Order: sequence, then structure tokens, then C-alpha cells
Amino acid sequence: MEATAPDPRSQPAAHGRPEPLRLCVGIPLVAHLADWCPLALKFLGLPPGWRFLVAEGHEDVWEDPTLLDT
Repeated sequence: MEATAPDPRSQPAAHGRPEPLRLCVGIPLVAHLADWCPLALKFLGLPPGWRFLVAEGHEDVWEDPTLLDT
């Protein structure tokens, strides 16, 4: 039986956590958001055109109409 290389997505990254599966380059699956950034979960229902920035002890939400210019 031939040994196969481990899936690199299951290997810890430099920060010690496995890299999330990605739908395309740079976009992690939302399923991992609860582990990676639970503070962001309550903002997922914002309508298109809104941005948010969260950190421990800080939340900022603003409308950015340029996001709708596609």
C-alpha cells in the first residue's frame, strides 16, 4: 500500500491552528468563523453595502455604498 502525503489543510499553520478550507483563494468557509472570530457572527446579517470591524472591546459598523458598485 502506497503512503499518501497528509492534506496540507489539516496541518497547523504558523499560529498553531489548522488552515480553514477555502472556497476560493482568500475566502474561508463561514463554518470556521465561530472558531476563528466569534465576535463577527452577529454582523453576518448586515445588508449588502455594510462593513464592520470588531476586536475585543471594540465594534464599528458603517455603510459603504462603494461595495455595491459592481
